Amino acid sequence: RIACGRPFPDAELTRETNPLELGLYHTISFKKGCYLGQETVAKVNAAPAPKQRLFGVRLDRPLPVGAPLFADGADGSGARAGIVTSMLASGDGLAIIRSAVGSAGLRVRGETDGAGGGSRGQVVELPFASRSEAQSAGPRDTVGGDASAPAAA
Repeated sequence: RIACGRPFPDAELTRETNPLELGLYHTISFKKGCYLGQETVAKVNAAPAPKQRLFGVRLDRPLPVGAPLFADGADGSGARAGIVTSMLASGDGLAIIRSAVGSAGLRVRGETDGAGGGSRGQVVELPFASRSEAQSAGPRDTVGGDASAPAAA
């Protein structure tokens, strides 16, 4: 699941995130009538970019779930970049990254304790469709329909 970049309930899909921030555009119907959260989803969809996004992280050492990540740039600004949501023993994991701080390619660091025990690494793209790829495929209504069928013109 982590290697494939698949978000999981209570790990990535929480009350603090929405499906669009997690790259799950293909799971939302923009044609369906009223539903809980419709206004929030429409607002995020209309924005140039979500305020945060799910990315992969490749770290030199694993960090615990919930560990904050900080930008580790040459300028040493150390802005809070995001939070670890899932982690493998290899140091590969998933993290919610603030769009205002960076995206794939961002160098990050995280600490496990106040004694300098930490990890450094990089934010990486996940291996599933990006927003532009999903939109270029055309709108799909996945509720009660065949998501693999081409959209009607």
